[in-house]
Amino acid sequence: MTEPYQPKMQWRPYDLGRHRQHGWSCTEDGQPAGCVLKQNWVNLDTKWHWAGNVPHYLKGRPPLPNTGYEKTARLAVQKCEEYWELCKQVMWE
Repeated sequence: MTEPYQPKMQWRPYDLGRHRQHGWSCTEDGQPAGCVLKQNWVNLDTKWHWAGNVPHYLKGRPPLPNTGYEKTARLAVQKCEEYWELCKQVMWE
């Protein structure tokens, strides 16, 4: 069996207050790189929503998809981090 994905970025929790939703966000060099959010109101097996961001210094069209759903928080974090790295590979400064 393979080892579970180990996040490469520093992830910090945040709370959306009145909606009682729990999420995590990460930054790289002070830029928001992505976030994951547990969707309590969705009746799906895939309850972790992820959204990737693009480094502000890159130009060009960002790759898609930049958001989606995963079954676990770890998989959602992996998608965000992979999206951030993909942007740095396919876009230019």
